[in-house]
Amino acid sequence: MHNKIELNLSNTFFILFVLSLIIFSIILLIGPKPLMAFIIVLAIPILIFLAYRPQYGFYIIVFLIPFVCWRALFKTYQFLTISKLIGIWIVIILIIKLAIKKEIDSFLKSNIWYLLFGFFLVSVISTLYSKYPLISINNLRKLATAYIFLALTIIFVKEYQFKKTIPLLLISSLSISALIAIIGALFHIPSLTMNVKSQIIQQRAIGIANDPNFFAAMVLLSLPLIAHFFFVSQSLKFKLLLASLFLLNCYAIVITYSRAAVLVFVFIIILILLEYIKKLRIKYLGFVLLLTSILLFVGIKKIPTTNFWQRMKTLSIPQVDISLSRRVSYIYVSWEAFKKNPLLGSGPGTFPMIYRNSLYATAFGTEESGYARAAHNTYLEVLVGTGLLGLILFCSILGYAFRCLYIAQKRFKQAGRFIDAAYIRSISYSLFSFLTSILFLSNLYHKYIWFLLGLSIIALKLTEERTSE
Repeated sequence: MHNKIELNLSNTFFILFVLSLIIFSIILLIGPKPLMAFIIVLAIPILIFLAYRPQYGFYIIVFLIPFVCWRALFKTYQFLTISKLIGIWIVIILIIKLAIKKEIDSFLKSNIWYLLFGFFLVSVISTLYSKYPLISINNLRKLATAYIFLALTIIFVKEYQFKKTIPLLLISSLSISALIAIIGALFHIPSLTMNVKSQIIQQRAIGIANDPNFFAAMVLLSLPLIAHFFFVSQSLKFKLLLASLFLLNCYAIVITYSRAAVLVFVFIIILILLEYIKKLRIKYLGFVLLLTSILLFVGIKKIPTTNFWQRMKTLSIPQVDISLSRRVSYIYVSWEAFKKNPLLGSGPGTFPMIYRNSLYATAFGTEESGYARAAHNTYLEVLVGTGLLGLILFCSILGYAFRCLYIAQKRFKQAGRFIDAAYIRSISYSLFSFLTSILFLSNLYHKYIWFLLGLSIIALKLTEERTSE
């Protein structure tokens, strides 16, 4: 009887879906853009396939995260992205399946949802009292979307995907985007680089991202994963491939000329060295030391003459770089806004509007660049938007994720599964790199934040299953 009901519901949904597409295609055919009707027709088999295998839609979304500028279907409708359409579709499919089976995935049962609900509730209350309600409501929508993506991660990523599919997707997509950025920089392709008005550099690599700093932050999180699989692999060819990808991604980070990314890069390299230096065999240790000595010797002589070094030097003399002075102004504006609304903030996403109305906006802004600017620090944005209460809850969410990863790697280590423990530590390093990067960037809703949070919950759930066997 249950199977009959499930079949009837599925058939009814399928018939309604096909009829809707036919009607929509006819409307498009008689409209000003009839070619869009053919796109709908081509999309039908893909949507049918994803209805039966929605996890592949999720993998596509994860793969496309670095390809920011290629996700939009039409130039006129930039908001209409491949990821968004696939996401909406697989959510609809999951809702239908939930209505039929009425079972919630056991992996979704986590204490982190209490913290997430608390953070969302604070954001809602802050929105009610905000001077910019429309902006805050839009940010609530983005936060809800981030939560949905977190839930999708937990639903679709099981043990095999966690250990095989996900690292493959991350390493391949980020390495491809790094390669495209390098090609763009070498051949001066305008769409893959960003021109800058500076005496030191003329262009920065962005690849298919829309910002060099975010691009560097994304590529950074691939380094711990590449290092892990390099050291656990038994294949010499695979090791050579991974070593090449590691160097490729490092170079892509450098040519973004992102000072913040380079600071995080140094920390990540130190973490990787501390993690894996004990795994170097004695016969390789001498070779590594020799290579390091040569690189240091060449670096000491050559690096100070490069544009990269000249840009990094500006960190010690912020007066010569207006962007550094502008970043200081963000801190001042944040502090003043926090003092006015310390507990619940001024409303999610309202910092740019607050900054636009400050004296600093007229000092640092122009008609060309605009006066409403982000804080270039996600934690400051959260503090201004949702107050001290929101920041505490957000940091608690991040702390919970690191706790999950720590407990998971500890349990695997105690069970003698050292490779699994090392893999989970590499995920924690990737999470650390991105969360450190957003000290200098503003995007609370970036998919990688919520994706890595989801992986931390999955890691703990997997150890609970394994240790209970």
